Amino acid sequence: MINVRNERRKTIEGKMTKTIHYSLRCTLSILVVLLVALVAGAAAAELRTYVKQYTYRASEADGKESSRTIARIEVKKLLLEALATDLEKVTEQGRVQLTKDQIAALSAGIVKMDVEDERWHDRTYRLKAQIAADPGEVIKRIEALREDQEKAKELEKLRMRSDDLIRENERLRKEFMAATGKKRTSFKAAYDQSIKKLRALDCYEEGFADINLVMYDQAIKDLSTAIELNPKELGPYHNRGLAYTKLRQYAEAVHDYSRAIELDPKFEAAYIQRGSTFFNMGQDNQAIDDFNRAIALNPKPENP
Repeated sequence: MINVRNERRKTIEGKMTKTIHYSLRCTLSILVVLLVALVAGAAAAELRTYVKQYTYRASEADGKESSRTIARIEVKKLLLEALATDLEKVTEQGRVQLTKDQIAALSAGIVKMDVEDERWHDRTYRLKAQIAADPGEVIKRIEALREDQEKAKELEKLRMRSDDLIRENERLRKEFMAATGKKRTSFKAAYDQSIKKLRALDCYEEGFADINLVMYDQAIKDLSTAIELNPKELGPYHNRGLAYTKLRQYAEAVHDYSRAIELDPKFEAAYIQRGSTFFNMGQDNQAIDDFNRAIALNPKPENP
């Protein structure tokens, strides 16, 4: 029996060879932040605080929560743009060369926004927030994040989807204001749904940043809110699974990876992560099955 067990272990380890670069990419940004001590240009070791305020005047379609959602999204955009402006100057002189939009999108998964003050009065929502960051440290984290191309693409897509939803919200508000009767009710329902999706994306982005900042418990909270708001979005399940894995809550991680696979049966990374989790749980047969499925989806993965 011992020999059989050893042979099965060798088989699993062989299957896992393909997955090593996935695990490395999932943790690389964290490892670099913790281990790299090099100074990144003149901006290193300089904590800067960016403060912005946004005021949103509610339309007839809005209530307090939708107004807060829009104000939060807009003030965060202003803060990331300010940070990206500083970082763009530094990256132009270094080996990392990105556009300001790319820097803003990637920074959203690296830094956290703190709300200093928010007030809802007379159909107006005022929100003041800040980001405190060391530009040099952010650049190092961006370098690490870009090593994981899938995660970098995930953040850029999140930013584009958020921008698209904001434009959709504006269109639906105008349609609502111009409509009457049943059409007005229909546009209001569509508007409320788009606001929920926008809130979900914001929580998804926050959860992503929590993981990069090694705040796994907070990541689970933010991603759980994203899932509650939009249960059909697979990204939060996969990322919450990563957070559960880091906390060695393997049963919960398997549940989330499985849910992501249900939403997209061709989601290779979820099979990889679930297989690795099964392996850690000593469930070798399930691990082999998942690794085989991942290999079938991508027989020739790119080198890390």
